[in-house]
Amino acid sequence: MKSLFDLQTESGQLWLDITEHLAAKDAIIAAKDAIIAALTTERDAHAKIIADYIAADDAGKAKMLAEATKTEHEKACDAAQAEADAAQVALDAARAKLDALK
Repeated sequence: MKSLFDLQTESGQLWLDITEHLAAKDAIIAAKDAIIAALTTERDAHAKIIADYIAADDAGKAKMLAEATKTEHEKACDAAQAEADAAQVALDAARAKLDALK
């Protein structure tokens, strides 16, 4: 039969073991929570990237659709504007060249 001292010693050791086990369990739960938070943040970042891609794709499709539905007159106006823009660039270059010669 065990003495009272031996029983108290075993009881104290069991209490220390239980406390250590609970502390380890708390650390594991905290680590799990940190991993879940990191994965949630990463998931949200990927969701934003996907949403941005879909929005850009939709905008591109809308632009292509708008371009396809332009009338011949609108297309001619766009072409004339492009020619005017190119002529303005050439004029600016010629002016710069003339100013450099002065």
